[in-house]
Amino acid sequence: MVLETQFPSFGEWIQEAAWVWTVRIGIFCLIALVIGFLFTGIRMGPKRSWAIVSRAVKNTFSDLIHLSFKRIFAIAILSFKEALRRKILIGFAIFIVILLFAGMFLDTRSPDPARLYINFIFWVNAALILLLALFISAFSIPNDFKYKTIYTLATKPVRAGEIILGRILGFTLMCSAMLLVMGVVSYGFVIRSVAHTHTLTADDLRYVDTTKEGERALEGKTSLVKEHRHEVYLPPEFLKNPTGKTVMTDVNQGHSHQVSIVGQGKDRQYQLSGVKNMFTARVPVYGKLRFRDTSGYDTEKGINVGDEWEYRSFIQGSSDAALIWQFKDIKPESFPDGLPIEMTLGVFRTHKGNIERGVMGVLAVRNPETGLMVEVCQFESVEFNTKRILVPRKIKPLYYDKKGKSSSVQVISCKTKLPNGTVVYDIPENKLNPAYAQPSASGDGLEFDLFQQPGSKSSVGRSLVSSDGRVEVWVSCEDPMQYFGAAAPDLYIRAYDEYFTINFIKGFFCIWLEMFLIIVYGVILSSFLSAPIAILGTLFIMVTGVFHQYVVKLANGMTEGGGVLESMYRLLRQDNMITELPDNILGDFIRMSDQAINYVIGFVGYMAPDLSQFANSEYVASGFNIPWNLISIDAMTTLAFFIPLFFIGYLCMKLREIAA
Repeated sequence: MVLETQFPSFGEWIQEAAWVWTVRIGIFCLIALVIGFLFTGIRMGPKRSWAIVSRAVKNTFSDLIHLSFKRIFAIAILSFKEALRRKILIGFAIFIVILLFAGMFLDTRSPDPARLYINFIFWVNAALILLLALFISAFSIPNDFKYKTIYTLATKPVRAGEIILGRILGFTLMCSAMLLVMGVVSYGFVIRSVAHTHTLTADDLRYVDTTKEGERALEGKTSLVKEHRHEVYLPPEFLKNPTGKTVMTDVNQGHSHQVSIVGQGKDRQYQLSGVKNMFTARVPVYGKLRFRDTSGYDTEKGINVGDEWEYRSFIQGSSDAALIWQFKDIKPESFPDGLPIEMTLGVFRTHKGNIERGVMGVLAVRNPETGLMVEVCQFESVEFNTKRILVPRKIKPLYYDKKGKSSSVQVISCKTKLPNGTVVYDIPENKLNPAYAQPSASGDGLEFDLFQQPGSKSSVGRSLVSSDGRVEVWVSCEDPMQYFGAAAPDLYIRAYDEYFTINFIKGFFCIWLEMFLIIVYGVILSSFLSAPIAILGTLFIMVTGVFHQYVVKLANGMTEGGGVLESMYRLLRQDNMITELPDNILGDFIRMSDQAINYVIGFVGYMAPDLSQFANSEYVASGFNIPWNLISIDAMTTLAFFIPLFFIGYLCMKLREIAA
């Protein structure tokens, strides 16, 4: 899964975010007080303006302190019923119709059907519920004035803040109920759409010889279902005693099936279970990536092979270059059986090579404390196909000669060249112990353990995880003139799996947060704008939020081709993006105008939430657990936008003249 931006831990994020939020809220309140003082000073004179502003602030705090949940809930129920009367359930009917016809358009031959269906479901739910939230919230308060229901409320002891909160709560309850039902239906739709099994008969299998003399295994293929088959291999020990043993088919279209045997002799039947391992919620442990160049020096980036997208850097094959991931806090109790590593590498071929296989690579593990590095296995990499490798607890090198010397085990120090030409080693070369790579005196040969055994002197220097839990995973390319490319999230240690159902709920909770923000914006804008303008304003906020990162880059002048006017100028003249603007009055005018426009764009960009950060469906579709850390950040971001928006809505309702 591509992760172009790494989010911090919640503790780190909240410290910086709370400070920035407090400063901005303080600036906002100060600007509001200054504007209020100026306007009242112009109308009433400077002597009375301070008393009027002070009384308004005091009344504001009094109103907020004495908010009644009973009145808020009553308005919420009224809003809920009004939404039902407006035939809002038509949106749910549209959702059902889309699901009924989805099977006609979704390709069942997809290499990963689960990802296809999950992405489709989340996109449909998000689009429908956000549009629904947009329309019901933007029409709320303008319709109150249109049908004069606001006058009935104004004659009651109802505060302006209670009207705002009641509307937001009512529409949130309505949309939440619909999203809940849509989520349950969506979950059933995804599970049901990919559910299937295969048949396997004796005619589909044939006997094959094994390495042990006199023992034979069975191999074959299952029946064709949903445009795919599975290869089956039944080892001799399973055929002799299938009770209590598990045999899986190969992985195809992102899943496998469990094979079981029922009966004996002529009555023997082969049965396959439903889909296995299709819906996962992997919890990855990510490491920090660095590169080793062909000269053996560590660098922050690898080779650029000409890709416009600079997400991945590459290393050259058949050289000293390597991809190096360092992991921290790796403990034996968390990984008692070894390190389950999963990686998705980019492959760049400068020539076809052997087109019948992928590009060969080697995975090694290094202890950054002692410098001991052991090659674990060779693998065949196909571009963007996930490769799963288990680094066992006990490791034997790939090959070594009869004299006990191994060419796949070495003790090395990583080196970095500073800008002034100085070479820095992570382990001083005079502290490297070559004996770590030799057979021990006790004659146990070349066998290494991931973790140092407590109290065992023989394992000291033979472990591949340092005493403080650090370990490095090295990946190198073996084929000459071929290249491996990677970004930091492309290789990770699979710690454990969470429940897919809980992960699915997390994904819908992120949609709920987006929906809540749209409702808040719709209600707030409708408190001082007409319904059509409130819809356009909320829609503008939605679009800006979806493209928030681009808007921020545009406001900071970080986009290719310049600002708005500069881009228009280039389009009219058909100039490319790197051509300099003319050094004349026209060029100066465009630069100054774009700078002013960028200030406005930046203000609008910071007023709109970054809705792209709530789009976490890719985690669910790719089989990764949505971290609670990310959920907490999204929830606090929603709350941070809600508080100032509520104050704005309250002030707008307070200043709006309502005839009693």
